[in-house]
Amino acid sequence: MAKTQKFVAKSGAHDRPVMVISMEKKESGAYSVKKKIVYLTADNEKEILG
Repeated sequence: MAKTQKFVAKSGAHDRPVMVISMEKKESGAYSVKKKIVYLTADNEKEILG
């Protein structure tokens, strides 16, 4: 049990939740705003942040 908890805490330590807000302009001129929360990892950090 303790081993599992230690692993979870360790693996989650590097993940940082960030909110990604994307705006799309529709043909009617209105903006559609989408918000989603993603967790940054070493693998997807450059992909999300650019």
